[in-house]
Amino acid sequence: MCHVAVADDRVTVSRRGASVCDMHFGDAEDEGVYSIPPYSFSMKLRTLRIRNRLTQNGGVLDLFYRMSLGGDDRKVHLRLDVR
Repeated sequence: MCHVAVADDRVTVSRRGASVCDMHFGDAEDEGVYSIPPYSFSMKLRTLRIRNRLTQNGGVLDLFYRMSLGGDDRKVHLRLDVR
């Protein structure tokens, strides 16, 4: 399951299921834990850009960020289609 909350210039994405994590996008760098039981990895996120094209009827939310996870660092583009 994935839950998305959008408020002003901030976005929170929470994932629950086979993997568990909470990701916070906005001005500040975020630190957290990404879990795939029985393993857990330290995670850092730095938001590069948020493109919000959501309306009352759905739309698209694009999140561009850098993620450091388990010693690996890469650029990520996450596109969420909301219906």
